[in-house]
Amino acid sequence: MSMPAHDRLLAILSRNHIGLANAISGDALAKQMGCGARTIRALVLKLRENAVAVCGRPETGYYIANTAEEVDATCKLLETHGLHQLAVAARLRKTTLPELLGQLHLNT
Repeated sequence: MSMPAHDRLLAILSRNHIGLANAISGDALAKQMGCGARTIRALVLKLRENAVAVCGRPETGYYIANTAEEVDATCKLLETHGLHQLAVAARLRKTTLPELLGQLHLNT
């Protein structure tokens, strides 16, 4: 039985790409995995949802965090992206971000 794609990605990152200095581009990962860049982004998201500290941005590439600072920088980037998306949703609904946030209910 073959290994799930997200586990294969984790194996590649864990073997050679720990820490920012060892980052690898999404395109290079896609080539190694035999898939597209969108698939890599989806697999990274899956790993992050499972609390694997995959860091990265377009200008650096992907890597497994080696320090708390690397995790923090990635979390800040993700938070910024999330807030931007919520601001766009507020504009689409013709409301303010605080009003939209007041309307959101998270299932816990």
